[in-house]
Amino acid sequence: MKPLLNSCDDVTRRDFAKNIANRLWKFVMGVALIEPVDSLSELPEAQHAELVKTITEAMIGLRFDERAFLTALLNTRLYQSESVRETPKPGVPSDLRGPLLRRLSAEQV
Repeated sequence: MKPLLNSCDDVTRRDFAKNIANRLWKFVMGVALIEPVDSLSELPEAQHAELVKTITEAMIGLRFDERAFLTALLNTRLYQSESVRETPKPGVPSDLRGPLLRRLSAEQV
């Protein structure tokens, strides 16, 4: 049986890669590059379009391997820089100084 992704055209594959890369970026950094991440409609224009294009290409280049993509994100200087303590305001572009500071959940404590 042929994988579903191989049967998709290039535009669908690129949109899927952009969506999953944006979701994983939010998982790691705490704030997505394109909001809202759960919208299934046409994706809005990103605040950091060049970065979105780069992580989309990386996801495609890694053949949609989420573990490899997360490894790449976690090894960036941006992720390893100091956490940002201010909560980003909706509609205002993130300044990409570092990951958003998050509290531990009850299960982690």
